[in-house]
Parts: sequence; C-alpha cells; structure tokens
Amino acid sequence: AVSRFSVTAVTKLTSLATSIPNALLNAAICIISTIFMATTFEAIIRFLKKNLPDKVTETAGYVVKSFRNVIMKYGISYLIIMLMTFGEIAIGLLIIGKPHALLIAALIAVFDIFPIVGAGLILLPWTVITFIQGNVLQGIGMAVLYVVVIIVRQIMEPRVVGRQVGLPPLVTLACMFVGTSL
Repeated sequence: AVSRFSVTAVTKLTSLATSIPNALLNAAICIISTIFMATTFEAIIRFLKKNLPDKVTETAGYVVKSFRNVIMKYGISYLIIMLMTFGEIAIGLLIIGKPHALLIAALIAVFDIFPIVGAGLILLPWTVITFIQGNVLQGIGMAVLYVVVIIVRQIMEPRVVGRQVGLPPLVTLACMFVGTSL
C-alpha cells in the first residue's frame, strides 16, 4: 500500500512539475496577445472593415451591438437580484437582532452574485455555528432566512433576467440550467 501510494505521489508530482512550464508559457502568450490586441485594436478594426465585405462588417457590427446590449441588460438584472437579496437578508438579520445587519447583508448580497459562492456559503455555516453555540431561536431564524433567500432567488431570477433580456421565464430557466451544467 505504501509503495503504491509512493508511485502515485511521484507520478502526480512529476505530472505537475512538467505541466508548470506549459502553463507559464500559455499564460505568457495570453498576456502578450492581450496586450497586442488592446494596443492595436483600432488598427485591427480598420483592417477588417477595409478587407471584409460590407455585409460581413454590418453583420459583425450588429452582433457586437446586440452582445453589448444583452450584457448590459444581464448586468442590470443581476443588480436587481442583488438588491432583492440585500433587502431580504437585511430585513431578516434586523428581525433576528444581529448587529451590523446592513453591512453583513451587503456583503452576502455581493457574494450571492457569484454562482459557486452564493449566499449559502455564508448563511449555512453561520446557521450551524449559531445552533452549536446554543442560540436555537436565532439558528431557526437564520435557517428560515436562508430558505427564504433561496426560494425567492429561484422564483425571481428567471423572471427578472428573462424580462431584462427579453426571454420568457421558462426559456431563461432552461438556459440557466444548461449554462450551469456546462
């Protein structure tokens, strides 16, 4: 068992050691190409407009404009969701009697925007710790608060995002599911 572990450990370390130079080279190429693209962006656009057919440049312009529009609407929808989450958590923490409720609610609302982090990464451990400390009533309040935040988010996110982007809520929900799965 020890020899198998040693072989596995050496194999993994060797694989890691050999992948580091490749990762550094890829990072360097990415950084350098990004700098080149950023400094010559206007020249690249002029070159493309000059050498591509008008139909292609018009279509590309439309795609870029539409993409910017969707990203802006998507950002607005998540700002709305973040404000809703802030309001729910602030009211819940004030009812529970937690100090600095508004600051904590703002921080949790910001964390809630990130898909993997979410409000649960803060509220669930906090709820468990509250129960462990013997504050059963506050623990129940924290658990109810977490459930409310999750339910409201699950109901409202497809509606808010769909309304902003211009998609029906069911289509938005399906897109979110596929995106999360990917």
